[in-house]
Amino acid sequence: MTGRFDDPRQQIADLHHVAIGDALILCGLLAAALYSVLGAGMARKYAPIAIMAYAHAGSMLVWAPVLAWYALRGFPVVHWPATASVVYLGLVTSLLCYLLWFAAAPVVGADRGAVTLFVQPLVGALLGLLLLHEPLTLARAVGAALIFLALYLTSVPGRRPGAAGARAVNDAPGAL
Repeated sequence: MTGRFDDPRQQIADLHHVAIGDALILCGLLAAALYSVLGAGMARKYAPIAIMAYAHAGSMLVWAPVLAWYALRGFPVVHWPATASVVYLGLVTSLLCYLLWFAAAPVVGADRGAVTLFVQPLVGALLGLLLLHEPLTLARAVGAALIFLALYLTSVPGRRPGAAGARAVNDAPGAL
């Protein structure tokens, strides 16, 4: 029995796509971390809905070339489950979660709220294990351990360098 997995060229192409996907995820996590830190300071000055409007309008700088590419090559056929998924992602995981984040950020502070970014990959991996029956690999276990270590190092009082002065700086008017 032969197939796509028997072809070394296909395996290399698959690894290339995985590497691109991993790089995009890393860029997304870095952008989310920056967005969280800057967003907390902006939340003290602007309404959450205004911040979201500016952020999503600014994201069109990224998506406009993608839209142009599809316009030139032709749009794929989209079925209702995919459309429903995109609507869900837009309304629940974007609109609702961003509104909650910007309401909470001024209260808990960006330093404490940004810790939730550590948990997101852990939840994603756990859902993959439970719902998609993905294997628990050594890489996933090490990744989870590193996430728990990061949570410990950033959450335990007195563990962070300059922890006593960090809260005062973050609470200063106009602080980002």
